[in-house]
Amino acid sequence: MVHNLEKLLEGPDRVERVLFPNGTRGAADLIQASFPGVEVDEYDPGSQPRRAGEDSVAIPFNSLVASSDGGKSEISEIVYPWQLLGAILKVLQDEVAAIEIAGDTHVARSAVIEGPCVIRKGASVDDFCKIKGPAYLGEGSKVGTGSLLRGSFLSRDASVGFGDEVGRSYVAEKVRITHHDVILDSLVGESSWLAAYVGTTNVLLNNKNIRYKVGTEVVDTGLTNFGAVISHDCSVGAGVIFLPGRYVPPGSVIKPGVVYSDEQSML
Repeated sequence: MVHNLEKLLEGPDRVERVLFPNGTRGAADLIQASFPGVEVDEYDPGSQPRRAGEDSVAIPFNSLVASSDGGKSEISEIVYPWQLLGAILKVLQDEVAAIEIAGDTHVARSAVIEGPCVIRKGASVDDFCKIKGPAYLGEGSKVGTGSLLRGSFLSRDASVGFGDEVGRSYVAEKVRITHHDVILDSLVGESSWLAAYVGTTNVLLNNKNIRYKVGTEVVDTGLTNFGAVISHDCSVGAGVIFLPGRYVPPGSVIKPGVVYSDEQSML
């Protein structure tokens, strides 16, 4: 939401007021704190329907606002997890243009930073790491000794342990990825914990498009590279291998040493 409003404010039109449906006070408070010059209010969508007109625009929560070549804003709706991952990687590609390292950080002298990268305050990059941009390391995040982080977003207080590889992935707040894990083309939800030797495979052996199960429907992602969607508050045992395009429900506990293909792999 913050990103979307920032992109709208970059455009030629002035944003004076933002309306949220009732029950989304947290979102409204976040926008008000981030943009004190913008009026923020709530409305009852049942009694006061709002429609986009000449002087207003409706932006769903599940959307990404980007600037077009002509300077106008383009709104893309996000329906599936791989679209969310794609949107996050697009933001990295479009907006992380240089190396920016906050003052209150620890970046080891033996670490290598290649390409554009943003490292926020309190973050730590240990010895013999490589950060290959575009990449983003949030406040208080950590990358352990000998790890590789490439084209990825590491959120606030998330940590990557010893000898890991995280590629083209989004890692949410307070995630703990321990050691010798390989996380590729994946989404890892808030406060999840991954034990050692966990891997998300991201390519089918026949190199066909990866399919993803949504309810009872199996959807073609249109991608040949897509890993796992691990929800928030999950615990993943040592040696777990996720097959491509697998979904892990919130709060799951996955027993060690399994090849995860469905919910039968959980404790």
